[in-house]
Amino acid sequence: MELREDVTTEDFDQLWFVASQWGVGSYQEVVRSARAEICRRGTDTVDFVLAKLPYEGGMQFRTLTMYFKALGDDASAPLRKLLQSGDKALSQMPST
Repeated sequence: MELREDVTTEDFDQLWFVASQWGVGSYQEVVRSARAEICRRGTDTVDFVLAKLPYEGGMQFRTLTMYFKALGDDASAPLRKLLQSGDKALSQMPST
């Protein structure tokens, strides 16, 4: 599953939905592919990912974690910006 190079919010929402599902059985490869595509985009999709906060459940948390781990050092700037923003989404996230 790949996004067009000129990704829209609607495209990303569809990809995020798939990436945030249980990757079991025949759906395992589809979910893995969607998660890989989000990570492949690197910082190009960081605004789309941050717009998903607060996340809704364990699978979205897993997708967020995987994405930011894939960014490595590039994750620090957007995460620092989010933490410094005082965004209400941070206080609405479930604890895991």
